[in-house]
This record gives sequence, C-alpha cells and structure tokens, in this order.
Amino acid sequence: MKKRRIAFVGILLESNRFAPETKREDFDNYLLARGEAVDRFIAELGADGVFDSYFEWESVPILLAAAESGGPLRHADYIELRSEIERALEAAGPVEGVFIYGHGAGLTTELDDLDGDYFAAVRSVVGPKVPIVAELDLHANLSDAMVNAADALVGYRTNPHVDQPARARDCARILSELMNGAETAVAYERLPLVTAQIAQLTARGAPYGELLALADEAMARPEVADITLLSGFSFSDSVWNGFAVCVTTWGDEKLALDLCNELSAAVWRMRDRFVPNPLSIACAVETERAAAAGGRSSPRIYADIADNPGGGGGANTVHLLRAFTEAGLDNVMAGVFCDPLLVRNAARAGAGGVIAAVFNEGAADRSISGSWSIEVRVERIVDGSFRSKLGI
Repeated sequence: MKKRRIAFVGILLESNRFAPETKREDFDNYLLARGEAVDRFIAELGADGVFDSYFEWESVPILLAAAESGGPLRHADYIELRSEIERALEAAGPVEGVFIYGHGAGLTTELDDLDGDYFAAVRSVVGPKVPIVAELDLHANLSDAMVNAADALVGYRTNPHVDQPARARDCARILSELMNGAETAVAYERLPLVTAQIAQLTARGAPYGELLALADEAMARPEVADITLLSGFSFSDSVWNGFAVCVTTWGDEKLALDLCNELSAAVWRMRDRFVPNPLSIACAVETERAAAAGGRSSPRIYADIADNPGGGGGANTVHLLRAFTEAGLDNVMAGVFCDPLLVRNAARAGAGGVIAAVFNEGAADRSISGSWSIEVRVERIVDGSFRSKLGI
C-alpha cells in the first residue's frame, strides 16, 4: 500500500496583549524544529504511533515553532516564520494531508489572528482538496479564518492540559476518513462570553466539565466527527475572544448546526457559573492577621492570578508580597519572582549581605508589576539548577 505523505506544521504561541513583545529569539530558545527535529517532537507527543494505527504514512516535516506564553509576536518575525512554512511546503511537493499542531490564541503586533493567517497560508499552498486537520489548545480564540482554512479543528478537552496525544489520535482518525473520500460539515458559534482563566478548569463538577460531558454524549453518534469547546484566552484581548463551540460532522450540515445551537445554549445557561470570586489582597491580609492572632500555623498558598507566567505574566508583581510585609506578617515566602537586576545585585552582596532591594528596577514597564524598595538580607545564593519532583 502506498504511504500517505503527511505534512506536519505549527506555530504555537499563547499571546497576552499586556505582556512584552515576543520575538524570534523566544522561539529559538524554546522550540524551532525542522526536518528530523519535527519528527522527534511528533514522536515525543506520541502522535507517530497514533497515525500508524490508522494508515501507512510518510512524514513530511515542515516547521514547528513554539515560544513560552508572552506578548504579541513582532510582526516581521511572524512573517519570516510564515514565509518559511510556505517555502517548505512548496518545496516538499504534493502531500495527501496536513496536520497542524497549533494553539489558536496567537497575536502579532499587527494581527489579531496569527493562527488563522498561517492556516490560510497553508491552505493556499496545498490547495482546496488536500485535507487539513488542526489540533488546538483549549484556550484558542476561534476565528473565522481558522474554520475556513481547515477541514476539522480538534481542541484539547482537559485543563490542565494532559490529553494532547488523545487529541492527536482524533486528528489522525479524522484525517484518515478525509483522505478516503469523506467530507466534513462544520458549524460554530462564538458566544459573547469571555471567561476568566481560573474559571476554565474541566474537572467533574465544574461548569466546563459538565459541558464537555454533554459534548461526549453528542459525540457518541456515528455522524459526529468531533465536538470542540474552546474557552478562549481572555488576556489576548482580541476581536476573536469568546467561548466557542465547534461541531464537525460527516457531511451533515443540519446536524452540525443543531448540535452547535444546543451546546451554545447550554453554555449560555451556565454563564453565571463561570464568574470567579477571587480573594482581594486586603482580605488575604486580614485572613493572615486573624490566623496569627489565633495562633494557627497551618500554611496557606495565595496566587496572584493576574501574574501567571504560563499565560504570559512576568512573574514579577509585588503587590501581594508588599501588602503582607507592610502588614507585619512573618514567615512569608514569595515565588517564583523574576527580576534579573535584583538577582545580580543580591549576588554581588553575597550571602549575609544587606542591600536596598528595588523590585522591578530594570523592568521596561512597571504599570502592572509595580515597584517596591525595601532593605533586605541575602540569605543564600544558588545557581538556579533544580529538579522538579512534583511537576511545575
């Protein structure tokens, strides 16, 4: 049997509108794979064995580029990546399918839809008849261009994300059917509902988990290829923000639309359950004061939900630590805090040294992180190497 030539391509960036620009070197430092390096990444993902179970295939590695969550990608750097994808696809010759390992919440300094733009570029090169299936992050901001460029979009179903290999299997299954002549019908709805990141967990009992259970029931029908529910990434602050429902059937347009409408209505009915109730800094301080006064010593963890490095935050907001310190609270540990200049100053002073610590002195923009000066003693200097035993 002739092997199917499958192109692998992707640009993965979760863009936080309020974070510093992402640049080409951020991809160089994280993942910029070509040729055999793409195949190794696909193997680590577990997708190579997944594709083996559906058809005999030959990898056509194009480009996989990924960076840590950060600000919009500098547009000129994006154009460079997109152009490389176009050139590599043209040089590869005819392919019978394309697997896009994407994200869906990318911005450039000039575009609100990085993903839809390069999806369209891929479609332009391979032509209208070659099946394209894309795997998306659950936090994707679904755009019209993404839907128009691909035959199917398959989103993660877990948050935290642990199902990438399983979704790759779904992509392989759908791609196999498409290459054998099947056609898809897609219906989608983007609701006027921008949910907070902390309200997007998919565990049982959470609204997102209940919605996914409804989607699972509908996916039991043989006419349904996939149902994807995307919470979106609120910090992208783009025109494509909004909880999205995307239903893909095997050519049944009416069924796709009916299921999309039903699930969208269910999302809307649950909208109030997606409203978080975070603790204020003032309440956190009072909670700790009461604990200290009552002699309670059990540890508690407070998270600054606006400064998540996994979502493009700088890991450098001072507000919570400053409030605890100024309230006279003892035994407070803050981490992880990213401030290279402060680290260098502390290293010069050495263990036991006393310095006037200026937090975020070297930050280009302190409008969100804040700044703070306080005299501190340097307890210890370490080289930064560690091994995580419980995950990060």
